[in-house]
Amino acid sequence: MARRLNAGAPSCPVGGLILMTDDGIDADWVENATALPRGSAVIVRHRDAQARERLVRELIGCCRPRGVRVLVADDASLALRARADGVHLPERGMMQAPGARRLRRNWVISTSVHGAASVARALRLPVDVLLASPFMPTRSHPGAPALGAVRLASLIPGRSMPVYALGGIDGANAGRLAPTRVRGIALIRGWAGA
Repeated sequence: MARRLNAGAPSCPVGGLILMTDDGIDADWVENATALPRGSAVIVRHRDAQARERLVRELIGCCRPRGVRVLVADDASLALRARADGVHLPERGMMQAPGARRLRRNWVISTSVHGAASVARALRLPVDVLLASPFMPTRSHPGAPALGAVRLASLIPGRSMPVYALGGIDGANAGRLAPTRVRGIALIRGWAGA
C-alpha cells in the first residue's frame, strides 16, 4: 500500500514507508529496519539519550548502504554528530526547522501535524515531509481523537508537500488511505509487530 500511495507522485526525499522507533516497544529495531525497502526511512525517537545515540549509529551503519535514510527525532545535535540523514521535529518543536536547515542544507526535515493549524504553520517552514497523526486510534496516544480518512484528506495541502499517515495503521485499515492523497505510511507497531 505504501508503494502504491507513493507511485506516480512528484519526487519526494522519502519513499512510501517510514518506520518510527519507540523505546516503549520491545523490538529489534535494527532487524526491523533491515527489512525496509530501499528509499524508506527510519525515525529514531527513543527518549533515553544513550540508547537513542547507540541506536542511531547502529541504524546508520546498516541502513545507509541499503538506501534507507535515518532521521533523529527532536535532537538536531545528535543528528549532526552522527551524520544522520535528517531530523524529525514534533509539532511543538516545528519552529526549529529553519535552524535545522541551516545546520545541514541537505537534511530531510519532517514534522508532526495533528490538525489544520499545524499544517498551515508547517507549510511556512523549510520542512520536507509532514506526518499527520493519529490516523486511527493507537496505543501510543490512548484517547487521542483519530483523524480518520475524511479528516486526514482535508488536511492534505496538495501534491507539493508530502503527507504521511501515522498512527494505528495495519494491514486491515491501510486500504482506507487510498482516496486521501497521502504519499505514504509511517508505522510503529504496524511494522515492528507484523
